[in-house]
Amino acid sequence: ADLGLQSFKFLDAGLFAKVYAAESSLGPVAIKVFKSKVNLPAMEAAGIDIGVGREAYQRFNILENRPRNFNLVEVLYAGDAPPKALGPASSGKGEKIVVMRLVDGKKLSDYIKEHKLSREDWTGLEEGIRQLHELGYSLRELHDGNIMVTQDTQGRPQFTLIDTDFMLTREKVGAEYFQTKVAKERSAPADMDAALVR
Repeated sequence: ADLGLQSFKFLDAGLFAKVYAAESSLGPVAIKVFKSKVNLPAMEAAGIDIGVGREAYQRFNILENRPRNFNLVEVLYAGDAPPKALGPASSGKGEKIVVMRLVDGKKLSDYIKEHKLSREDWTGLEEGIRQLHELGYSLRELHDGNIMVTQDTQGRPQFTLIDTDFMLTREKVGAEYFQTKVAKERSAPADMDAALVR
């Protein structure tokens, strides 16, 4: 995929990857560059496919009743980094990457330091997660650090789920294990609810 990546800026680093912002032929993007020590084949054997977020985004966005204030980050590419595409973000070891639309907002954990969420706002987030589960996707680990918040023209919060490259699918992990993950995720909004919602 030739996305014309340039103007890299380091954003964050986690256990598995570093994240950069960049300009591309499709507009501003975020690039997750997986560390060379990450055993992606083993992860894939456990049911994790870094490209699943692209499929989930496409399926979620054709739902007619999806919440107005919830979405998944749009994944543009997932796979091997094209030669020389990463510039200063490359370690030179042949990285796996995920390229997604840049969400110019704040993590929910930071957003709530300055804003309170209404019950209506929160209901949209809960409903979006429920619909994602019904489509057969589990984020594996849902928390206020992988939910980004922007605001619409009326100042209302809009939630975007990131880190979708680590999602599990019911099809790959089986219905029983999938349900255990879903049960934990459905309790996560309720656990955050009391502290965040006015």
